[in-house]
Amino acid sequence: MALAVGVMVGGCVSSVDTVEPVERVAIAPKLFLELPLPAELGRSVDVVQRITARYGQQAYLFEARLAIDPDQVRLVGTDPMGRRALTLTWTRHTLDVQRASFLPEMVRPENVLADLILMFWPEAAVRRGLAEAGATVTVHGATRSVMQGGDEVVVIRYEEGHDGGGMTGGAAHLTNRAWHYDIDVRSATVGP
Repeated sequence: MALAVGVMVGGCVSSVDTVEPVERVAIAPKLFLELPLPAELGRSVDVVQRITARYGQQAYLFEARLAIDPDQVRLVGTDPMGRRALTLTWTRHTLDVQRASFLPEMVRPENVLADLILMFWPEAAVRRGLAEAGATVTVHGATRSVMQGGDEVVVIRYEEGHDGGGMTGGAAHLTNRAWHYDIDVRSATVGP
């Protein structure tokens, strides 16, 4: 969501680079996701994603190329004009971010990463990542929910026929009730 908010903002296209250690990410006020390792996805993937994000009455579109292997996650996001908005590389120890200067400071690459993990990592890895915060994960059919204190904080719905959250095809819809945004992701595998 955070990436999408900034994608439509005009401005200079120079980049700002940061490298920082990141082990956990706030996904709601006072709720942190301890990041699982890239290897915990359980396989390597290379996908193109079309993403629509909604915040309030505004909708934003962008495309991302996402490559994951046991050692790293790499995401390159572009705006509708094809300008590179964000490059994110996450390893076991660091988050390396190159962002276009037209992205506002509120765009938090670590939240882009957390949303990907909530949507696509195996349920057991997400469950472990939320355990310390006292949150739980429930799954009912094609819906995955993050619960805290009896409240549904994040809900993810997968399109019928989607491969169970494995991102090789189909669509997923994430709603973050705490921070009031929605993301629709349609994924397609790259290559043969």
